[in-house]
Amino acid sequence: MKDKLLLIIAGAVFLAIPGYFIVSDVVDRSRVKAIASKKLNDAGSAQWRDVKARPDGSGCGEVNAKNLYGAYVGFKRFEVDQSGIVTFEGSSAIPYFPSC
Repeated sequence: MKDKLLLIIAGAVFLAIPGYFIVSDVVDRSRVKAIASKKLNDAGSAQWRDVKARPDGSGCGEVNAKNLYGAYVGFKRFEVDQSGIVTFEGSSAIPYFPSC
């Protein structure tokens, strides 16, 4: 009886650990999106792809957002550094935009 109970508990822990990392990654990517959204004209209409979060709190990805005229501008790469500074592809701050 004790062996079955121990086996069930070990199995539950084994199955729960990967789920924790998946949820943690989703939360981290959401944080990166939230920081980058603050720099967009219409954050609610943003389309995101390939958003990645790094363990140090930084992240990157691509976003397609609307400009002041309400038209989508096409996917642009962005980078969020550890301190929360957002840089978009094509800005003068980074002449060469590194890949994610």
